[in-house]
Amino acid sequence: MGADLCEANLSEANLIEATLRDAKLNEANLQNAKLSEANLRETSLIGANLREADLSKAKLVKAQLVGANLRGTILVESDLRDAKLIGANLHGADLRGADLRRANLFGANLIGANLEGARLEGANLREVYVSEHEREYLHDKGIIGLYGVVDESSSTKHLVLSKDEPLIVTTQVPQATLSLFAIAIIALEKGDRALVEKPYSLLAGISQLKPEDFAAERFSLSLDGPIEPIWFDILLHASDNIKVIEDWQQRLHYSPRNSDLQLVSFTFRSLAPGKSYLVINFYRERRWLKTIRLEFTTD
Repeated sequence: MGADLCEANLSEANLIEATLRDAKLNEANLQNAKLSEANLRETSLIGANLREADLSKAKLVKAQLVGANLRGTILVESDLRDAKLIGANLHGADLRGADLRRANLFGANLIGANLEGARLEGANLREVYVSEHEREYLHDKGIIGLYGVVDESSSTKHLVLSKDEPLIVTTQVPQATLSLFAIAIIALEKGDRALVEKPYSLLAGISQLKPEDFAAERFSLSLDGPIEPIWFDILLHASDNIKVIEDWQQRLHYSPRNSDLQLVSFTFRSLAPGKSYLVINFYRERRWLKTIRLEFTTD
C-alpha cells in the first residue's frame, strides 16, 4: 500500500524521479511541482491540483486523475496508458509524445493542449472539449467523429485511427465520481466576534480543493453521463439573535471544469448580544449532502 498524502501541500516540491507508486494524493496541491520521470503507477490523484507541474516522462500507468487540474502541465513523453482522466482539466497541457493508449478522457478539457505525437489508440475521447485547432489536428491524424460520430458499418462501433489501429469509443457512458468540498467563511471582527446591527457577509459554495481559512466538509458525487454543470441548493439557518437579510436560500450553478472557488453570498446582522451561530446546509436534487456550523459571539 502506498503512502497516504491526501490533501498534502506539495506545491513546487522537487520530486524528480520519486517513487510514489500506489500512493494516495487525492486533493493534494502539486502546483508547479517537479515530477519528471517520477513513478506514479496506479497512484490516486483524484481532484489533485497539478497545474503547471512538470510530469515529463513520468510513469502514470493506471493512475486515477479524475477531475484533476492539469492546466498547463508538462506531460511530454509521459506514460498515461489506461489512466483515468475523466473530467480532467488539461487546458494548455503539453502532451507531446505522451502515451495515452486506452486512457479514459471522457469529458476532459483539451482546449489548447499540444497533442503532437501523442498515442491515442483505444482512448475514450467522448464529450471532450477541444478548440478548432485540436479538432483539426485530430481529424488530420485520422481520429474522425470526435464528438461521438462513429462508424456504424462495423459490428464494433469505433472511430478509425488507421486501418490497423482503431480508436475505440465506448458505447457505455462511464460513471464519474467527483470529490468536492462544501465550504463557508464569514469575515468577522477580530476574535471571531460580531457587532450588534452591523451587517456581515457569509460566503458559501463548492470547491475542488480545501481552501485556507474556510470551514470545509468533503463529499463525493457519482454522476452517470457527461460531466456537466451541477445545481446545488444552499440553505442558511441562524440563531434567534441573527437576522438573515434577503434570501436564506440560494442556488449555485457549479461547473466541475472550473477549479476556482464557486460561491454564493448571504448577508446577515446580529440583533442582540450573546452566543450566535449560522448553519449552512448543502443539497443536490433535494438530497442533503453536508452541513457546516459556524459559531461566534455577538457584542
